[in-house]
Amino acid sequence: MAKGIGTKGLIKLLLWAYIALLLGEGALRKWFLVPLSEPLLIVRDPIVVLIYLLAFRANLFPVNGFVIASIFMGFMAFLFGALSSESSVIVTLYGMRINFLQIPLIFVIGQVLDYKDCVQIGKVLIALALPQVLIMVLQFSSPQGAWINSQVGGGEGIMGALGRYRPPGTFSFITGPAAYFPLVLAFVIAFLLHEGRRYTWLCYIGAASVMLAIPISISRLLALTCALVMLAATYAFYRLPNPPKLIIRSVGAAALILVVVPMLPVFDTATETFTARWVSSTGEDVEGFKEEVVGRFLYGLVGLPFNALFEAPLTGHGIGVGSNVGAKMLTGEVTFLMGESEWQKAIMEMGPMLGLGFIVLRLMLVVFLFRYAFSALGRGNAMPLLLFTSCFTLVLNGQWGPPTILGFAILGSGLTLAATKTSSLSAEDAPKLRQPDDPAPAAHSAHR
Repeated sequence: MAKGIGTKGLIKLLLWAYIALLLGEGALRKWFLVPLSEPLLIVRDPIVVLIYLLAFRANLFPVNGFVIASIFMGFMAFLFGALSSESSVIVTLYGMRINFLQIPLIFVIGQVLDYKDCVQIGKVLIALALPQVLIMVLQFSSPQGAWINSQVGGGEGIMGALGRYRPPGTFSFITGPAAYFPLVLAFVIAFLLHEGRRYTWLCYIGAASVMLAIPISISRLLALTCALVMLAATYAFYRLPNPPKLIIRSVGAAALILVVVPMLPVFDTATETFTARWVSSTGEDVEGFKEEVVGRFLYGLVGLPFNALFEAPLTGHGIGVGSNVGAKMLTGEVTFLMGESEWQKAIMEMGPMLGLGFIVLRLMLVVFLFRYAFSALGRGNAMPLLLFTSCFTLVLNGQWGPPTILGFAILGSGLTLAATKTSSLSAEDAPKLRQPDDPAPAAHSAHR
C-alpha cells in the first residue's frame, strides 16, 4: 500500500478510476478494445468491490437502512432466481450486480468525499465537455460507416430524425451523453453561484458545450433533464443571497453563449433534426410532446408496472432475465424479454412483492437525497440540489442494465451527499457558503 496516501486516499484514487472508466468505457468497447467489449461491461465492478474492502478496513463502509435492504433483497432475488426454470446462475448473478452491487457505493462516496472533492471532479467533467461535444459533432456529420460511428457489437446506431443517428460520443449509447451533460450543467451553475470568478471561462465553455450538445444529441431525455436542472437553478437563485454582480455575470454569460453557439455551421442542421424528433406523426409539436414524451413516460411509470403485477409469477422469472445481457445469454439475441420499462422489468424479474420492494427502495432513495440536497440549500449551498436534479430520474426509474446509466445514477447520488459536507472548508475555499454544524450527516455516514 502506498505510503502516505492512507486508505481514504486510496478510495479516492479508485473513485477517480471509476469516473475515468465511466467516461471512457464506451470508447474502449467500440474503438480500442473491441474483442473485449463484453467483459468491459463489468470493468468497474472490481473497482467497486475493492472500494468496499478498503472501506470495511477503514470503518467507512455504511450500514444503514438502504444498504441492509439491498443486501436482503439481493439475497431473496438470488433465491428466486435459483427457483426459476427460465434463468441460470450466471444470469442471476449478473442481475444482482445490476440492481444491488453498487447501491452502497453512493454512501461510501458521500462519506469519503466532500464539497472540495466535488469541485475537483466538477472541473474535470466540465473541461471534458468540449472535446466530448466535438466528437459528437463529428459523429453527427459523418456517415454511419465511418470509424468514428462504430457501434458496440457492430450494426447501426440509434435513429434520431431526418435520417440522422443519435451520436453517443465516447459512450456506448446515446444514454451516456443524456446523463453526462446534465451533470456538467449542474456543476457549471454551482460554480457560477459559489466559486466566484475562479472558473468563469471554464463555466462559459462548459455551458456552450451543453447548449450545443442538446440539439446535436437529438435526445429528448438530455433536453428535459437539462430543463429540470435549470428549474432547480432558478429556484436556488431565488433562495440564495446573490449579489447584483453575480446576476450580471450569469446574464452576461447566457447572452454570450446564446449569440455565439447558434453561429456554428452545424447548429442549424442539428436544431432542425432535434425539432423534428419532437413532432408527432400528425405534425403538431404539442400533440407530439403529449404523445411521445408525457404519455410514454407516464405509461412506463404507471401503466406497464401495474399490468406486470398481474402477469408476473409470485417469485418472478429471475433477476437479470430482463437485461440485454441476460437475454443474450439465454436466447442468443439482444432483446428486452421483460419490457423496456425499468419498474415493469423489476416486477417481472423478481415477482410482485420483491419487485415492488425494489421500486420502493429506489423511490425512498430519491426522497432521502432530496431531503439532504434541500437542507443544504437552506444553508446557502445549491450544489447538492443541482447535482440531485441532474441524476434523480436515473435513480428513480432509469434503466440500470446499461452500465453507463447505472454509473451516473450512483455517481450523481454520491456526489449529492458529498457536496453537503462544507464545514471543513475555509472561507476562501467556499466564499458564499454558510457552514453546517455537522460535516458528515449521520444518516448517510453510519459506520459499522
